[in-house]
Amino acid sequence: MPQYADDPRTELDRKAQQLRWTALVETVGYAGLFYCFVIWQNSAATKIFGFFHGWIFIAYAVMVCWIFPSIEWAWWWPVVALFTGPVGGIMLYEKIRRDGAPPRVTPLPWQKKKWAETGPPMPVAGTAPATPTASKQSVGSS
Repeated sequence: MPQYADDPRTELDRKAQQLRWTALVETVGYAGLFYCFVIWQNSAATKIFGFFHGWIFIAYAVMVCWIFPSIEWAWWWPVVALFTGPVGGIMLYEKIRRDGAPPRVTPLPWQKKKWAETGPPMPVAGTAPATPTASKQSVGSS
């Protein structure tokens, strides 16, 4: 994991953070589409905004389906997140903001063999990796 060497968060935490912001963008996009269609009643703006909202929603739906097996939420969370429009996006944003990503308790189907051999990965919560300068200072200070 060299590209995240200075980041003490787990991969699941990073995925949850990405989903959190995608949920917020999807909710804002839905509100913009609602404004163009219902309040402003501009056909061209609705088509343009609808195009972009569709791509944002597809990205949001893929991310919800992608993280759901790993994050171990109740079965109804993806249903609520995908079928209730902006309300589901706000609920998902708040749940991730409040709870974050839980530590992995059960292996996914493709992880069972690896976990049987090595055990589950240990989370590194709140610890930063040692820096080379810190080890040099402790060696030369005696």
